Amino acid sequence: DDNVSDRSAADATALAIQNRVIDYLTQTRRFAMIDRNNIADTQTELNYIATSGMATRELARLGNKVGTDYLVVMILRELNTNIHQKKMKTNNRIKEIKQVVGEVSVRILDVATSQIKFSDTILIQSDRDYRALAKDGGRVIGQTIQNAIYPARIVAIDGDTVTIGQGGKTFARNEIYELVQLGKRMIDPYTKESLGFQEIPVGKIKIERVQSKQSTGRIIEITLDDATQLIGYKHIVRPLRSNSTANLEENRKSVKKAKSRIEEMKQS
Repeated sequence: DDNVSDRSAADATALAIQNRVIDYLTQTRRFAMIDRNNIADTQTELNYIATSGMATRELARLGNKVGTDYLVVMILRELNTNIHQKKMKTNNRIKEIKQVVGEVSVRILDVATSQIKFSDTILIQSDRDYRALAKDGGRVIGQTIQNAIYPARIVAIDGDTVTIGQGGKTFARNEIYELVQLGKRMIDPYTKESLGFQEIPVGKIKIERVQSKQSTGRIIEITLDDATQLIGYKHIVRPLRSNSTANLEENRKSVKKAKSRIEEMKQS
């Protein structure tokens, strides 16, 4: 966004966030991602195939390009570093606490109709630097997009251990996820559009092992009488974040204070 003051840091951070989101969505194996950044290199290879006497089966591949169904558009609207001072009660020393905060607007557009299929504004933060902000924030954005379309599902269960059909960088050890049971499909009474399935929280799991295509977790809380009910595509897992609303509001206030302070310094 043009309102972001530090342009060089914003450009680098936006690119890093984009790459992180691409990594995340690709590793979910739910989306067929199309690369437009390296189109010159791929076109060079296609030209070589077409003119170098390749086998017929290779030439048949030239007509296999696909178009994009959806575009994920992200705009970095805020990028700030806030320094808070805290006085230690034990020795009266002043400790500086750094917090890097960003705000990203995410939209998923239907290319054929230009209709907005999904929209959200996501606040991302880190206590280190912009690079860490992009790494952690890109993962949060990827989770948000995936959970709006293809949430991770449980594919197997053995005692109190569940297997989730997703791995790679999309899960991390010791993370806590909420077990959700899918109920009846709901329809909007005005537009007649599907609103998805009714979701009923039934427990929590803790991720213990992550592989390239699957992850395993241990059930730490469950309200179902029989845990074997968790298989059969009726149960999904969603990230569990505590006090997310309160943290969002607190961080938004910090961002506004920082912007006001910057404007005062510019005027001064």
